[in-house]
Amino acid sequence: MSQQRDNIIAQWALVGGGSVWGAALLRTLTVTLHLGPLYGWPGLALGAMGGALVGRLARRIVPPVAGWALLLPLVDLWGGDVPWRGPTLLLASAGLLLCLGWGFPRSRREGLLLAVLLPLAVYLPDLSPYVGRADTFEFQVVAPRLGIAHPSGYPLYILIGKLFSLLPLGTPAWRLNLSSAVFASLAAGALYLALTEDDPPPLRLALIPAFTLAFSPTLWPRAIEAEVYALNAFLVAATLWLGARFV
Repeated sequence: MSQQRDNIIAQWALVGGGSVWGAALLRTLTVTLHLGPLYGWPGLALGAMGGALVGRLARRIVPPVAGWALLLPLVDLWGGDVPWRGPTLLLASAGLLLCLGWGFPRSRREGLLLAVLLPLAVYLPDLSPYVGRADTFEFQVVAPRLGIAHPSGYPLYILIGKLFSLLPLGTPAWRLNLSSAVFASLAAGALYLALTEDDPPPLRLALIPAFTLAFSPTLWPRAIEAEVYALNAFLVAATLWLGARFV
């Protein structure tokens, strides 16, 4: 009975995921092509209905569990007009759908690599080689000199930022921005590890919350600039993983 209920939920996830993906697709096209009549709720509703219909028709050829991957663009529907984010989430969601449908990842190690490397590949083109503003500018100046930032001083971040400033790549500002991209990607990986501690581990489904964290409107903007939030996200996710593993 429980397995039948889970199958029904998974099948409807394909329909619901299709509606989210369709709404996100039409929203992205509306913003990109400036389709005024479809902007806002009319476009979202039309895209959702079309996506739900496609999802229902695809239930016979796509494994129902893969429908959860189509929910990934949901984080873009309320985050404002960010041209880079919408297409990336749509492509990542479609790629994840293929991974789940083809049985990838086959091992926890493969899933971990995907959870870390895909967000990092998305972050890297968005890193600025120039100094930022406010706290970002302060960290980009203070960390290479092992100085003291505004209270509380952020000693751990400053020490890590110093290490990144020694890399023979890009500008000093880009190197500090890179530190945030690396730790945001590691945060997604640590969350994936925490979610796959069960026996048997949900290797494929765990990718969805990991990518949701990496591409969320909260973490993504902080993963491309010198800030402490990505490091904090990694420490929290790592703590969750250690708790799931040893407690």
